[in-house]
Amino acid sequence: MTNKEPTNLYYTLILAFTFLISLLSLYAYTSYIQKMEAFEIIESSGRASNKMEMIVRLIETARSRTRITLNMTYEEDVFVKDEMGVELNVLASRFYKLRSELIDLGLNTEETNIIEKQSEVISQALKLQRKAAAMAVSEDPKIIKQAQKILIQEVYSRQGVIIDYFMKLLDIQKKMIDSSKDAVAVSVKKSNQLEILLFIIIFLLAVIVVAYVVKRTIQNQNELYIEKEKAIITLKSIGDAVITTNRDGLVEYLNPVAEKIIGCMSHDVEGKSIVEIFKAYDEENSRWLAKCIMNLLKDGSYSMPSNDVSLMVNDGEKVDIALTIAPIQSIDNNILGSITTFQDITKEKIMAKHIEHQASHDVLTGLLNRREFEHKVEQALELYSGDKDHALCIMDLDRFKIINDTLGHAAGDELLKQLSSRIKMLLRQTDLFARIGGDEFALFLSYVDKSDAIQIAEKILQSIRDYQFIWVNKSFRVGASIGIVDAPSQVSNYENLYHAADTACYMAKHNGRDRVHMVTYNDENVTEEREQTQWVNRINDALENDRFTLYAQDIIPIGRSSDLSPHKEVLIRMLDDDDNIIPPMAFIPPAERYNIMSKIDEWVVSKVLEKVKEDTTQTIYAINLSGQSMGDRQFTQRITDAIKISKINHARLCFEITETAAISSLENATEFLKNIQELGCHTALDDFGSGLSSFAYLKNLPINYLKIDGIFIKQIVDDKISRVMVEAIHKIGKTMNLKTIAEFVENDEIENLLIEMGIDYAQGYYYGEPAPL
Repeated sequence: MTNKEPTNLYYTLILAFTFLISLLSLYAYTSYIQKMEAFEIIESSGRASNKMEMIVRLIETARSRTRITLNMTYEEDVFVKDEMGVELNVLASRFYKLRSELIDLGLNTEETNIIEKQSEVISQALKLQRKAAAMAVSEDPKIIKQAQKILIQEVYSRQGVIIDYFMKLLDIQKKMIDSSKDAVAVSVKKSNQLEILLFIIIFLLAVIVVAYVVKRTIQNQNELYIEKEKAIITLKSIGDAVITTNRDGLVEYLNPVAEKIIGCMSHDVEGKSIVEIFKAYDEENSRWLAKCIMNLLKDGSYSMPSNDVSLMVNDGEKVDIALTIAPIQSIDNNILGSITTFQDITKEKIMAKHIEHQASHDVLTGLLNRREFEHKVEQALELYSGDKDHALCIMDLDRFKIINDTLGHAAGDELLKQLSSRIKMLLRQTDLFARIGGDEFALFLSYVDKSDAIQIAEKILQSIRDYQFIWVNKSFRVGASIGIVDAPSQVSNYENLYHAADTACYMAKHNGRDRVHMVTYNDENVTEEREQTQWVNRINDALENDRFTLYAQDIIPIGRSSDLSPHKEVLIRMLDDDDNIIPPMAFIPPAERYNIMSKIDEWVVSKVLEKVKEDTTQTIYAINLSGQSMGDRQFTQRITDAIKISKINHARLCFEITETAAISSLENATEFLKNIQELGCHTALDDFGSGLSSFAYLKNLPINYLKIDGIFIKQIVDDKISRVMVEAIHKIGKTMNLKTIAEFVENDEIENLLIEMGIDYAQGYYYGEPAPL
């Protein structure tokens, strides 16, 4: 049943009952009207009867008066005549009173006309009666005879007329009474007929309404039964466990999943309290959730459980679950019961712990990875206190590359696993051990002095020396270069500590490998460190004395894109004291190691801005930026400020970052590239395709040019796979409205293939070597 159908049913029933009540009201009103009409007819008939009585009495009074008057003429006793005279007066008064009462009863037009005509005759008769009555008291026989003559000849004739008029009135009253009887009969008959008709209509309508209600009730019961069956089937088929209770917290239903998890059948626990059945405990909030359900049913109060909920089942096993609890409410929001759904997430929790372990541990060896190691050491430096110092070791395996190159990576991986297990056995439970690179390990020793730290390191080194790795009937031995730095209790900077330990490891390698070398945290006179920092001094001197120079290599529009603006990629070189060129691979690694690349990049940008002012062509200058610069927000702010105040066409600048640099500082790189584009500059992603996450990050970076890694370009003539990959990268670039640039173009065959693919730009020795800018 849809939500609209119950509403339609309610409206239909309301309409039917309203109509039924209206008919009942009409029935009652009609009965009342018919009774009132009958009452009026009966009342009219009563008035007619009263009139008849009055008329009869008037006739008798008139006849008595005439008779007494006539008797007076024959009476000889004077006193008797006087009494008769008095009686005549009484009769006269009675006649007038009765006549007035007759008129007061109400007269219709016909009766009024008769009374008016009768009044004239009555007036004449009364005069003659009075005259005759006056003559009757005379003693003169002649006068008496005249009175008798007046009565007989004049009064009796008029008396007859008066009586006739009264008889007409009587006839009218008889007719009215007869008519009233007929009217009453007709009215009663009509009333009975109408009442019977209304009763039949009301009865039929009531039968229809009852039949409709019964039909809809049966239909609703069937639909509810079907919905209930559907709900039960749904509850049985879903993957979540479900428990429902009534408003008293008594269990009504468990679906099969709940039966399986809890370990009891629904019919066995039906009617039992949820507290007995559902033994779930919220460990984080220290509460039994069955009691929470009871509180929900009691007063509607409820707070969501934590993600750390365990369920005790019948066999004593503890199951991790995730659950939701909700009230079952009526339309008027009264709580009728509760429904609890939960899932067994034991496997998911194990998997989550496994994933969490993988995120913080090296997949190959199971040791801590670099990030987790740094985090735990930083925590240790903050938490550990006292007089005892600590130590940080950096270990780099010697001759490991030989095994990788001769036996393959599988052998190298196995060696790393076996060695890490061997070293771990020599450590204390409080020590932190991690694999931080390919064959590089780190060890943090808490609460040790220098001599203890060296002793542990020497023990590890000897264990590595003694270990004989056998692979495919061949045996190998490896060594290790171990650098140690003491960590005084007041040290809290991991980066500085790591830098010192890494320097010590470098010194161990420099001094002949397979040895332990220790430096102190505050030792600034370490020979190898001084040698390494010389590069820092040389680079800083070169920046201060302008001993860097810029080179450029052309980026040529090809094929149909030949009308595009040409580009130049800006390259940096360093000059020694004799003005000889120092290649970038000599000074860039130490610059990156000691975080000087941002200074170099800033110097390059400032020089290019000056060059663009001098160049009157429309050449676009492409500037490479390092990953360090991308991670330095102050650098990116200074560069954008410099571009804003420069009086050049910003569209003649293009900033290139490598895929690796972008990924290493994705958020900062994205923000920088976006800001640069807003200034009107171009952006490019260099060496695309060489990384593992190229396509995953491409769509999130705001770039205009896509430079395809030269390793694919060089092989597209002979290697079909490289050609397909270049085509794929180009198609993706076109889909994203990017211009594509091919690097390392070395001959016309490569160029022709690039033109055929539709590549926009090409760069390489085929068009010219880098030349001083």
